[in-house]
Amino acid sequence: MFALGYRLTYVVLAALLIIQSLYAGTVSAQELYRWVDDKGSVHFTDNFPSIPEKYREKAEKRSLVAPRTSPIPAQQTTQSQSSSRSQVFTVPFTRSGNHMIVEGVVNGRGTVKFILDTGASGTWIPKARAQESGIDPSRGILVPRGGVGGAVEAPLVEIESLNVGGATATNMEVVVQDLPFSKELGLLGMDFLADFRMVINQQRNEITLEYEPSEYGGHSLKWWQQRFKYYRNLKKHIDQTHSKSSSQPTSDLAEKQRRAIEEKLNDLEIRASRAGIPREFRE
Repeated sequence: MFALGYRLTYVVLAALLIIQSLYAGTVSAQELYRWVDDKGSVHFTDNFPSIPEKYREKAEKRSLVAPRTSPIPAQQTTQSQSSSRSQVFTVPFTRSGNHMIVEGVVNGRGTVKFILDTGASGTWIPKARAQESGIDPSRGILVPRGGVGGAVEAPLVEIESLNVGGATATNMEVVVQDLPFSKELGLLGMDFLADFRMVINQQRNEITLEYEPSEYGGHSLKWWQQRFKYYRNLKKHIDQTHSKSSSQPTSDLAEKQRRAIEEKLNDLEIRASRAGIPREFRE
């Protein structure tokens, strides 16, 4: 009996240790640390103690799973929420020529009017509105961007949040740049829209954004595909630019651009691996 009781106790303790280790792995998978060594090499880890002590003070803590939407507005029904837990947001729009204009709030403080553009991979914020929203363009990285009006080189900056009609994206990156024909309008692209199913009601001048919770790190597979495509196109453009001027030494700014984009791709790859994104959605 004593031997049997000992074996049962051992089994129970072993099971508790396994459960504890699995739980700890789940918690640590929520956080990622980025640090740079003396040689300028960028490192990522989910184990803070593994960072050399002299680099810990400047290590950046990042969330791997960023919340993408805010609670459903009170006036909306809860029928779909109870059945599928989807969230539905109604966004009014105005018209300017052939453009649909929606209003968003950046970092909880700056109001920006955006042209809704499903053909744009990223989101643009005009310079004046960026300043009002507390965005510092000098902290971004200069990247070539195509879109309305042709290609430009502008700072890519991470913002805290963007709220459009109650639908909210956090920790997303935007380009701070005026459109060629307007210094007041921004551009709302697929880096925001890809997480939603969108329906446009032309008669009522309304856009319905439906968000369904995803097991892929809170984002749709389409969102992940858009992000990989976006950063790989940026890297390709920069590499092609360098190859055309290979007879001249690479400038410090150009090298900084290249390293920054490679860092973004590396970060995205780590997050995608943890979220279980299939390989075909990373190409």
